[in-house]
Amino acid sequence: MSQEKVEKYKQEKVHRKENVEKAKRKKKREKLIAWIVAIVLCAGIGAAVGVTIYNEYQAQLAARPNYERDEMILSDLTGVLEESEEAAEETAEETAAETEAAEETAAETEAEEETAAETEAAEETAAESAGEEGTLEE
Repeated sequence: MSQEKVEKYKQEKVHRKENVEKAKRKKKREKLIAWIVAIVLCAGIGAAVGVTIYNEYQAQLAARPNYERDEMILSDLTGVLEESEEAAEETAEETAAETEAAEETAAETEAEEETAAETEAAEETAAESAGEEGTLEE
């Protein structure tokens, strides 16, 4: 067993420079990989923050009024047209509903008048037939 240890020690001594160089290269490679990962993470976070700031800036620019237009419609800027269009739509819907209700009421009235006319005609016919019976009996 001690002979094996001696042989192993001799092998290590012969290849010591190579082993030390391999260990140094491995450390350097690990440090380099760690730095690359850290840089990529920082760049990713920085890019995300930069994109967010840029998008907010673009939103602010879009919210500003455009003074380069030839015509300015102040009612558009205050939202009056949108409100009046909504009100017009609501009024049109109400008018349509009222018109339908009026048409239904008119149809019911006509039906009642026709029923009343038919009832009167039936009464007149009954009275005439009763009158004819009275004249026939005499």
